[in-house]
Amino acid sequence: MVRNRLLFILLLLPAIGHARVWTVDNSAGARADSASLQGVINAASSGDTIILMPSFLGYGSISITKKLLLYSQGFSAHLQNGNPDKLPVLSTTTVQSGVSGLVMAGLVFSERLYLNGNTHKILCNQFRGSVYNSSSQTLFEGNLFSGFTFTEMLELTGSSNNTIQNNYFSIRTGGSSYSNSFAMIKGGDSSNLIRNNLMVEVVDGGGGISGGGIRFFLNSSARVRNNILWSNVSSRSPFQAGNSASLFQNNITYSAANKPDTLPGVNYNDTMPLFEGNFNNTILPYYRPGNNLLLKSGSPAKNGGTDSTDPGLYGRSFVFSMYGIPAWLSQFTELTITNPRIRKNQMIKVKIKIQP
Repeated sequence: MVRNRLLFILLLLPAIGHARVWTVDNSAGARADSASLQGVINAASSGDTIILMPSFLGYGSISITKKLLLYSQGFSAHLQNGNPDKLPVLSTTTVQSGVSGLVMAGLVFSERLYLNGNTHKILCNQFRGSVYNSSSQTLFEGNLFSGFTFTEMLELTGSSNNTIQNNYFSIRTGGSSYSNSFAMIKGGDSSNLIRNNLMVEVVDGGGGISGGGIRFFLNSSARVRNNILWSNVSSRSPFQAGNSASLFQNNITYSAANKPDTLPGVNYNDTMPLFEGNFNNTILPYYRPGNNLLLKSGSPAKNGGTDSTDPGLYGRSFVFSMYGIPAWLSQFTELTITNPRIRKNQMIKVKIKIQP
């Protein structure tokens, strides 16, 4: 019997044919293909899968020059596993031009991600640094943008036809002071779709945000729909401040401290969403694993998105994981071989218990 909450299996992976699956773990005594993530990236062929195990040590900076499927357990899965310091942490990460079809999921980026190429899937990661996206036709889904290094959280530069959906953008001052010269999302033309995100700006624990608050959409001309914009900055500027010509539809805006000008278009302006976690003016919705940010029955804008589902993280019936666990990755807690003594050509019977 094997009992190990750090193991996981991959379910519903894209078809990989004869592509190889690699394992990387730099923990002492680990039985993986390699301790070096960059070494495996260099050795892998286009289309290979790399499983990155959480570790007490970071995996450093990497450069990716080919299509790969790079997975780990999630940005907070370690909290469930009893190892609060074990994480799949990457430093500066560069995806080179010419790469297409890359998948990165369940990772922690402690520094900037430079993303070039096209048709990538960036899923269920935590970004503590910023993302500089020059790729096109890329999907950002289920991510937590929580790091704020006095620059944009997500910058769309020279990129088009990207979809940014069901992500959690969160800034909490925690004693630091910020200005309005920075943004959660910067740039992007009208081909980019920004929908069903929760974007929270919280002054808590000292510090502050001057100049009317962080820009939610700076110099952007995107299609912006079904998002929730939440702020408790005392002198909040209009929520579209700094925006160029975005088309706003069915977004919820709420300012806990005052009521700024409304978003243009048809939106739920100056409206407090009612979350299952009962967040309000004094119970603040900053990121914590286990928070329930589903809209309550009877909340303003319930089923009020452009597609008749909820605005916010869980719209489009998306199951956002507060632990960053991609939907097709399941951790298992028990693996039992029920017939350990077998004869030649006899099938092994395995019982697997999946963590719910």
